[in-house]
Amino acid sequence: VRLQEGGDDAQKDEGGYKDGSGEAGAEEAVGEAAVADGIEGHPEDQRQSGELEYIDQVTMRRFLRAYQNNAPLASERILKMQRWRASKSYGLDTLVRDIGRSTEGVQAQLDTGKCVILKRRDLVGRPIISVQVKLHDPSVQTPDELTRFGVHMLLSAEAMLTEKPILDEAERKFCIIFDLQSVHLSNIDYHACKRIIYMLTYFFPERMGVCLLVGAPMFFTAVWHVIKPWLDAKTQKKVAFVRVDKLGEYIAPDCRPSWLGGTCEDLAEGSVAS
Repeated sequence: VRLQEGGDDAQKDEGGYKDGSGEAGAEEAVGEAAVADGIEGHPEDQRQSGELEYIDQVTMRRFLRAYQNNAPLASERILKMQRWRASKSYGLDTLVRDIGRSTEGVQAQLDTGKCVILKRRDLVGRPIISVQVKLHDPSVQTPDELTRFGVHMLLSAEAMLTEKPILDEAERKFCIIFDLQSVHLSNIDYHACKRIIYMLTYFFPERMGVCLLVGAPMFFTAVWHVIKPWLDAKTQKKVAFVRVDKLGEYIAPDCRPSWLGGTCEDLAEGSVAS
């Protein structure tokens, strides 16, 4: 099964939305489908239900882009995302959408410093999630603990997208950096990769603007050979192998931490211990 940010399932679905009306028409159609599925309505009514959250037009458009204006499929995927956010998964008694620093295991992962969100943004205004892969030991935590941490980081980065008025569509996406400097094969976690890709595909579609693989060692060529087929062609184009001295093409030096050749040590609220 190919995992991606949305597209393969849509391409295989022969009952796609093809009336030629474009995104505006598709948005209306997905709204009608959402109402029929019970996932759009008055925000207060849905908050009180404790189940599904209000779906705004920005979210509808994002899912439509992910699934090539296929309104029924976009509606189905929105419902899948909403049910996931309202579920009690990964060994928790709380809802996925409520995962935070106080959630079991999250603070321990934050304390490793292996994944942080920077307060500064990249050159096009995207929040930056920085992962130091060398600090990850796949044997230290359970898959569920790591997934809770991943959910917390993605929700934290998504929250940053509402901090200021969005002037450009690019600012609705993340910049994700995997720092591969000094990485050993023992740091590579294929299971974690699959879970991250799955979450980006189904629960955060069209959120990843670019993924930078920085300072990859020679052996990572074989690792990438395994991971690359899990992504579709559209997502693969968002992945770039970059040397540290070329990161300035994406992120200014004063917006990068020292381990990425920059001068910024300012991390986002909610990403690491204060």
